[in-house]
Amino acid sequence: MQIIEGFDLYHKLDTLAKEIATTSTPTIIITEHPEYVEDIFFQHTDVLFNIEIKSLINFERDLLVKKHIFNTKIYNTPTLVYNIRHILLTNTFQFFKLSTNPYSLIDEIIKALKLLHENKIPYEDVDNDLTREKLAELKTIDHLLHIDNTYFSLDEVVLDYIDESINEDIYVIGDDYVSLSQRALFTKLDAYTNVTMLLSCDGEERLECVLHHFYEGPHINHHTDQDGIAKHLFDIVPVDKIGEAHVIRGGNYRQEILKVTADIKEKIVKEKAHFSDFMIITKDDLYQDYLKTIFDQWHYSHTIEDTTLFYYDPSFIKIKNALPTMQLQTFHDISQALNKLDLNNDYKALLEQFNSDDSITPYEYFYFLVHILSSHQVSEPTHDAIIVTDFHHALSATPKHLYILGLNEGSVPEVISDEGILLEEDFSHMTVHPLSLIERQGLIYMQIIRTLHNPLSSLTLSYSNADMDGKEVMKSTLMSRFEDLYELTEPSISMMIHHEQLYLRGSRLPDHPINEAIDNYIASKNNAVIIDEVYRDRLGKGMSVSRIETYNKCPFQYYLKYGLRIYPTIDDSLKPTELGSLAHYIMEKCLDDPEHVHEHAFDYIHDHLEKKYQANMINKFFIDHLVEDMKVNVRVVRNQLDHDSFTVTGYEQPVQGMFGDIPVGGIIDRVDCFDHYMRIIDYKSGDKDLNLDFAAQGFNIQMLVYLDLLKKETNLDPGAILYYSMKRRILTHAIDKKYTLHSKFDLDKYHAQFTMKGYVIDDEKYTVTNACDITSIPVKLKTNGEPDSHSHIISKEKLDFLMACITDYITDLYEKLRAGNIPIFPTQSDNKNAAIYPCTFCDYKSVCLFDVFYNENKLIKSKYLNTLKEGNDNE
Repeated sequence: MQIIEGFDLYHKLDTLAKEIATTSTPTIIITEHPEYVEDIFFQHTDVLFNIEIKSLINFERDLLVKKHIFNTKIYNTPTLVYNIRHILLTNTFQFFKLSTNPYSLIDEIIKALKLLHENKIPYEDVDNDLTREKLAELKTIDHLLHIDNTYFSLDEVVLDYIDESINEDIYVIGDDYVSLSQRALFTKLDAYTNVTMLLSCDGEERLECVLHHFYEGPHINHHTDQDGIAKHLFDIVPVDKIGEAHVIRGGNYRQEILKVTADIKEKIVKEKAHFSDFMIITKDDLYQDYLKTIFDQWHYSHTIEDTTLFYYDPSFIKIKNALPTMQLQTFHDISQALNKLDLNNDYKALLEQFNSDDSITPYEYFYFLVHILSSHQVSEPTHDAIIVTDFHHALSATPKHLYILGLNEGSVPEVISDEGILLEEDFSHMTVHPLSLIERQGLIYMQIIRTLHNPLSSLTLSYSNADMDGKEVMKSTLMSRFEDLYELTEPSISMMIHHEQLYLRGSRLPDHPINEAIDNYIASKNNAVIIDEVYRDRLGKGMSVSRIETYNKCPFQYYLKYGLRIYPTIDDSLKPTELGSLAHYIMEKCLDDPEHVHEHAFDYIHDHLEKKYQANMINKFFIDHLVEDMKVNVRVVRNQLDHDSFTVTGYEQPVQGMFGDIPVGGIIDRVDCFDHYMRIIDYKSGDKDLNLDFAAQGFNIQMLVYLDLLKKETNLDPGAILYYSMKRRILTHAIDKKYTLHSKFDLDKYHAQFTMKGYVIDDEKYTVTNACDITSIPVKLKTNGEPDSHSHIISKEKLDFLMACITDYITDLYEKLRAGNIPIFPTQSDNKNAAIYPCTFCDYKSVCLFDVFYNENKLIKSKYLNTLKEGNDNE
């Protein structure tokens, strides 16, 4: 097999067309972009006599016809969904259970089965129990699903029919054919005829060159002037500028589109350009909606498809109205009853397929139909239209004004995630596996590089500064790299090209009722009013520290959560808090009884988690592995205490009292004492540390408050506040790539990794430090016995100063709370610390609708204590 590499697909095809456009040898070119390839060949010949350009599926169909195979069928979505539901209903599985709306699960099963078939992955030869059990159940479903002469793809069929009867020269645009079955097909073809593979890659070991190792054979690399893009777009090496481009920045997504479309209109008018001279790259539905609306208003032809939603089909509406009135309980009965309605023939034919006696409620039948019906998309063919496409299809044989939209983090480039029934961890235990997560990400990078190798009239890049809710969004690292590679200029765009609604230009509609609402909105600055005095007690008299911290982060979030008691919907899956409670219980019971972790753990599971533990294999998997991890944690903590002068004096120790004028209370996971010192330890399932600057402003103060309460109760001196992380280190630190979730743990080798975070409160003699197991606390000693500059040690005087700051800060906060003050006022740190910003994962974003033009953030200073110290020095 001959392999032609290089990211400039146009250049490779143009060279190929010059060589074979008038060939007398029968030739087939296999590609998923036949029109694009034809356009290039027709630049060199008027007629293609001996060359066929076709997609892979058309090549496969033609081959089967040639072999007189006429009864081969491909599974369609209704057939798969209907039959898999029947299998789930009539069989018992651990992983896959039928529910009142099982169609998301069925989708995942279909994806998993397709993946297994496309890559010829065997169900056996797996070295992990959980993966083996998943595959066993998928194998059962696959076997029960089998319908004669029906396949997930034709790739499964045609391999057996490839033989010496195929005598055409074959050229393959291989970028789109990455499954193992497709690669096996082309490799077998090469055994009988001449196959030339065109791949967008080069010989270097870069992520975007994932295709390089797919085939064996002599490699020819087509180098072009654009090789700098291929080599450096996705690295961080300093480079010289390789060209010029434009950049458009939008205040939000809509403004970005307004600017882009205005720029296009200006080029069409000034340059007398055709619509087809423009190509816009975006996959985002919101962007496409905005583009379509504007282009339709201007009567500009474009390739964005019109979508006809089945929801509005008269036949579907009749079905939707009829189902709630039915008392029938099987597919057969419901389908028969619906077919008596005045429906069009397509609906009648569809309903006749579902005639089994499987039980189903009319309620679920509706969701079944919604799932198998698809909205009809059409685009009117036109030779002169603005091309709106994605990177996968962004190929052009003629120069275009190229616009790449939405260059914001997480959007462009698209980020591939590890999700589905079969995960990367599962594939690592198989002898055959599909493209890995990182290889699929490499394909995305390859498509972007290939797009930039198109013939271009100009290149314009765009991104937004905020989303439509006003929340800040970051430009992507790819956009930053474009800034390194290109001389960027911002075009002068006249926004008056757009005739927007009057309100967007500061005007009003006379005598319209919306005016009063807008006046109220502006006057209140989109904020809640102060709670009436009658209801303020509902905000809380006594206080937990965590509630105070919630109010500190955002008063309005506190009001919704603890005032109105609005909580997010809770499902039946295993919750992180439940796993956390199990971990804390094991620590409490097993530090003094380390040999019986398993027994104590399953006593707790039996009393509190038995139903969820037995419910499915995934819950069982997480709980079993947590218990195994906790055996390691108990050994580690026991080892720390054996090398420590502190002794444990209390587990789950309650504390309560007054913090300033605020009644507070809580539970300390562990209290240790030595001489007249005490230290408190908090067990955490993730990483947590104490930032003194943020603590002085009310963040992560729980342990500091508990230390203060305990000091008042015991009259002991504070010695340390420490956080012990119970998560498994070898998963999150790349210590040894041989380690996985299932590896044995070497305590001696990894003991130092379990160093706790927090602070030691010590004197000049370092009494507390020397009483601790030095490897377990956040302190490193130099050869002279003194701590280094990175050690987390504070003096008692600094602790007292910090506690005074916290007391004043929290007291002021509590007074505002008791006064009924609940503004939309979320915190944000000056260094953009994610832990300080509460909005990212807030359950109430759709309620508060933070408005960037009217609402403000409460600024939290990352160097707060320094500013206090400087203020005191100035005084």
